[in-house]
Amino acid sequence: MDNSPYHQLDKLIDEYEEDSRIIKTDKLIMVNYPKVYVMTVTSTFEKQIKLCCQNFIDYPLIPLTPCLSTLMQSCARKNMPITDAMYGKFYTFNRNTNTINFDTTKFYDFWGGITFRNSVETVFETELASRLEKYQNIVDGLLPLLESGEHYEREYAKNIDIRDRLLCCTFVSSEKAFLELKLRRNKVAHDYMNGLSDSFENIRDFYLDAVLYISSLEKAIVDITDIDAVL
Repeated sequence: MDNSPYHQLDKLIDEYEEDSRIIKTDKLIMVNYPKVYVMTVTSTFEKQIKLCCQNFIDYPLIPLTPCLSTLMQSCARKNMPITDAMYGKFYTFNRNTNTINFDTTKFYDFWGGITFRNSVETVFETELASRLEKYQNIVDGLLPLLESGEHYEREYAKNIDIRDRLLCCTFVSSEKAFLELKLRRNKVAHDYMNGLSDSFENIRDFYLDAVLYISSLEKAIVDITDIDAVL
């Protein structure tokens, strides 16, 4: 993922870790780190998903589903961007019952429902295996350097942590992590000062799981998009 839009999100984790070693935790910049990070992560995810959705609408390789065609007509009448409406189908909160309600089925319905959901999960398993191999190689490479200084010890501990999270990660937990971030982004957007109680580490952990889901979702949509026409 080094060449992906998520490289900067990984870099922000490194910068936070550097700052946390030299800046007091009660300083305003440290207090705001989790809020800035959750907004940065979710806005990046949203931009990427919307871009994939728009590319598919413009250059589909499969017929548009009835629910997507209906939504397009509705958005045209309301002069509303179709990708905004599509992204809005990732549900996190039920306003009628005032309860958390994570649901992605309405978004999957745009592409064929459970069949598309299964294709995203298939891509996810490949992505997970590739990412696991990457971090295992990093860990193996750092092991002989542990006696060389604190920097290598920190890097080893960080990459061990990421590897172990990946070992426990599933498609369901990765999808849920994305929705957890989206929920928190909405809270921060409506109340920046008091809308988030999570630590930076909490948001980082959600990101490490969720980025696998988002990259898999992107690739699954790309698979049914005429990329040659997009390029």
